[in-house]
Amino acid sequence: MFPTTGVLVGCGGIGFHLAPSLARIYANHAKKSGERCRLVLVDGDVITEKNVARQFSNNVVGIGKAHALANELDEKFRSDNFSVRYIEDFVNRQTIRAQRKSGSKTKS
Repeated sequence: MFPTTGVLVGCGGIGFHLAPSLARIYANHAKKSGERCRLVLVDGDVITEKNVARQFSNNVVGIGKAHALANELDEKFRSDNFSVRYIEDFVNRQTIRAQRKSGSKTKS
């Protein structure tokens, strides 16, 4: 059984390069199976000028990493059965507990 929701924590160095592959996997699964799938990106960090050369475009400085990457991937892979969401927060015990209590609300 394929999980219908994937979560990637960290959208910097490794996460930035891993996210498109995960989005492609989930989008393809959603297309083939008809199941509703989503990828949730989690990162509380903001894009700075030093990130631009390695990861993000220049027009997103000051925007949250999860937000910018989710928008880019959602634009590229979105379908009736697949979407990319984001949570702009750092992961620690308190945020995990809060997400569990709130039902894992995400932004899109």
